[in-house]
Amino acid sequence: MNTAHQNLISDISYLARALFAEYGRISADDILWTGWEAQITQEEIDSVPSFLAASLTKQEIVATIYFIKMCKLQMDGDLPAFVKLARL
Repeated sequence: MNTAHQNLISDISYLARALFAEYGRISADDILWTGWEAQITQEEIDSVPSFLAASLTKQEIVATIYFIKMCKLQMDGDLPAFVKLARL
């Protein structure tokens, strides 16, 4: 195998390991968001100075949660392969 290909696979493994390290947190946040989404209002978001300074909207949070859910769904699609690369 040439060095470029080996480096690519090593980098993919590194990324898989980083994502796998957060897998439990992704699952927990998904569960919490599902239970609390209706209770979190824009007014509540705006009450946090750093969120207000960033002009963070609830829709942006919803969009990011959706993105994270889709990443987890893809991980779950072939978890054995994902874990194998994460453990290289």
